[in-house]
Amino acid sequence: MKKIILILLCCFPVYCFAQNWAENNAVWYYEQQDFAEFIIDYYKYSKVGDTLLLGDSAIIMKEEYFSMDYTRSDTFMMMSDSNRVYLYAPSASMFKLVYDFNAMTGDTIQVYCGNWGFLIDSDSTINVVVDSVSYMDINGNHLKVQHVRHLPSENDEYSMNGKIIENIGWTGYMFPLHSWADPPYGGQLRCYQDDIIGLYKISAVDCDYVGTAIESKTVEEFVKLFPNPTQGIIKVQASHIDNIEIKDISGKSIYCGEETEIDLSDCPSGIYIMKVTAKETTVTKKIILK
Repeated sequence: MKKIILILLCCFPVYCFAQNWAENNAVWYYEQQDFAEFIIDYYKYSKVGDTLLLGDSAIIMKEEYFSMDYTRSDTFMMMSDSNRVYLYAPSASMFKLVYDFNAMTGDTIQVYCGNWGFLIDSDSTINVVVDSVSYMDINGNHLKVQHVRHLPSENDEYSMNGKIIENIGWTGYMFPLHSWADPPYGGQLRCYQDDIIGLYKISAVDCDYVGTAIESKTVEEFVKLFPNPTQGIIKVQASHIDNIEIKDISGKSIYCGEETEIDLSDCPSGIYIMKVTAKETTVTKKIILK
């Protein structure tokens, strides 16, 4: 018996990487739009290895960006434990929480925003509250869905609103998006796939599609605002709206929700930025309030 146990132990590697995030050949595809040129590019995320970092088992993730003109790639570290997912913050030399799939209705999660793109000058966090929890079936897999809402504070530059699906993450992007960048770094989930869940596709375009928005659906066809300029009432026309967020030019959030008729009459005259998140994409619009 002792010989059998010894043989079995020798068959295992020295380190055991017990992860449940990004396993089973998981791959994510996200939109990246350039609204100035109506170009649709995409980001692809996948696991490329395991390692040890700060004494913990960690995942080596690969980020790939694909456009019509060029591609680029980079790597970063993540880890998962007890149904929570963490991103390694190099500036702090520690892992910080990105997802807590254990959170239930009423819980608040402090989400690490990462350090992405030229607009981000610090490793910040935001607070999101779980408004409700539901469950969905994807190819026979019963997965928990957290419906979350960003709780904005004065210095927040990022936001996270909508659905977080167990083992898949936020449908808006893998990490919180910059709240006023146009376009932000990253965007709506196109597809997720692994060997257990299978293919989960929520985009109108193919997972690895690169091209122009005119070929699928233009921005103007997707979201319409009227009247704009407005005296106060603004109406939003779009398909399957998940969330609408409006901020002033300083980045302060003045509205977040799903209403398609919004009253801004109590706000000062000026320019406001509206971001509409829906099933197919995320669109940023400028509002002129007289």
